[in-house]
Amino acid sequence: MASFPEELILGRIQWHGKYGTSYGYLEETMLEHGLEVDHTALCRWAPHYTPEMEKREREYWKLSMRQNLRNGPTPAILDNLREKMRRTRLFLQATQARESRTPSL
Repeated sequence: MASFPEELILGRIQWHGKYGTSYGYLEETMLEHGLEVDHTALCRWAPHYTPEMEKREREYWKLSMRQNLRNGPTPAILDNLREKMRRTRLFLQATQARESRTPSL
């Protein structure tokens, strides 16, 4: 799909989902690091790489929950995990809504 490393793409898509940055801002930050990419490419990458990102985050959450359960989860930890899952859900819903509105070529 792209000639960029997958880790780089996943990192940028994660920034978009986590911090709500625009594709244009991501394009500018990548250009600052010497990578020329169009914001429309980032728009295409988001739906393609979101399932992979979600899978990796889910594994991370499982590991962190396992570790926290040994010590007993605090309400703050549980609230943080709930917020992360809520943001991921909202990001996926927005991505799916954008896909359904975009006409096929």
